[in-house]
Amino acid sequence: MTSSSADLRAALTGIDGPDRPRSRFRTLMWPVAGWLVFALVATAGAALHLESDVEARVAQAVPGVEVAVDGRDVTVLGAVSAGATDDIGSITGVRSVTDVPVASPPPVVSPPPVERPVTTTLAVDPAVPHLVADLRDGVLTLRGSISEDALAAIRPVAELIYAPDLVVEVETDIDPAPWEALMGSLISVLPITGDAELVVLDGEVRLVGTALDERRRAQLIGAAASILGDAMSLEADVAVTGLRAPSFGAVASPDGTIVLEGEVPDAEIAATIVAFAADAYGAENVTDSIGVSSDVARTFSPFRIPYIFHSLRAIPEWNITIDDDAISGNLRGGATFGVASARLTPELESLLDIAAGILLRNPGVGAIIEGHTDSRGRADDNLGLSEDRALAAARYLEARGVAPQRLTAVGYGETSPIADNSTAEGRAENRRIEFVLAPVQQ
Repeated sequence: MTSSSADLRAALTGIDGPDRPRSRFRTLMWPVAGWLVFALVATAGAALHLESDVEARVAQAVPGVEVAVDGRDVTVLGAVSAGATDDIGSITGVRSVTDVPVASPPPVVSPPPVERPVTTTLAVDPAVPHLVADLRDGVLTLRGSISEDALAAIRPVAELIYAPDLVVEVETDIDPAPWEALMGSLISVLPITGDAELVVLDGEVRLVGTALDERRRAQLIGAAASILGDAMSLEADVAVTGLRAPSFGAVASPDGTIVLEGEVPDAEIAATIVAFAADAYGAENVTDSIGVSSDVARTFSPFRIPYIFHSLRAIPEWNITIDDDAISGNLRGGATFGVASARLTPELESLLDIAAGILLRNPGVGAIIEGHTDSRGRADDNLGLSEDRALAAARYLEARGVAPQRLTAVGYGETSPIADNSTAEGRAENRRIEFVLAPVQQ
């Protein structure tokens, strides 16, 4: 036999030489090992059958008792009577019975729920001046009796902050009350917290609501007290929830795409935000990275986010961030000034209305208003013109109800172009205002 044939034989038979007893031992090992494997499988099957049989007998003899069976040994899970243990021990096939009491899990103690404000129903003569302002899940409902002039003054503020989620159920066939002039400012502070309700009657104001923490609670009560001054008394009942503030970020690019991120209280709010963004920008242009957590509070801001997309769609480039319930961001482009003019065009006024709405809905936010020019003319003249443009925008915002101390007007002249000044189109883009939104420094 050649070495190659010997190698082949060794590979096939396990015989690697003339040592035949050794080869015979190896050959015999295969049937022994095969039987052993079969025996182990058969034994396991028999044991499983025995355990199943014992479990069935225990269930029949002592219904409702939970047991674990290991071969013929039975462990009772949970406390049972001595008689039940004896009954199990007398079952054929049971060798031993062990009773293991299972400790009950400690009760889960949930923090007491924070009650949301209950809508007040006032049994008041319609001839008596009164007002109820109820903010719930982003919707403001006004009820009561105030003068027609008062409603005319309140409505623009309410619409700017709350529309289209504004319900007005107010009677106006009544003489003016001294406190009516304060109501526009008063209802504008409600978004500081979550749900809230104001009741104004007989020279008194009752404020009920929820706040994330003591700081926001103090901010809401302090803002209301500052508006009322000595004119009316204030009774405040604002509960602290201890929940986290929602967060949100949106970045819109000149190519028409928008990226969304953040964390909101529930999936319905998240889906609504994404749906409104998709409606404004197209679903294929929206990147959604919004998370959901039940530890996040239902503050005012998540309910307003859906409305920003159509409002800001005309602005080519913008970004907004809501962090710790404070808003910041930038608005750029989409409306321009005439040549050498600081007069606000209708397009610029629309942009300013958007900015005013953001500022009025967020009392803790201020704005730096930047004025810019193209490169035509002298640099000093352009600097003065840019300052005039910023001041014109600031005056417009003040007329819309934004406090002047929250606004800073700055002129940059021709130093910060965003387009090519060698073309008419580029110069028009550079004749602009921009907004930088940020929390007001206390």
